[in-house]
Amino acid sequence: MILYLSGNFPQLSNINKERAMAIFCEEKAQGYHRLMTFYYMKDCKTILSIGRELTNKPKKRIMR
Repeated sequence: MILYLSGNFPQLSNINKERAMAIFCEEKAQGYHRLMTFYYMKDCKTILSIGRELTNKPKKRIMR
């Protein structure tokens, strides 16, 4: 089963907390899956940064 996480905005505002949760999900579940909306660009950037860290992909251009 893949669990898609949504909400939890206090966690999304702290990249260290988000990273810890993502690592936990990678170790215990089927990976890090996060729903995001472009209404909250800072949260999107956090999610994309963590995703890149987990997959070791180079940074691509982010919309501003």
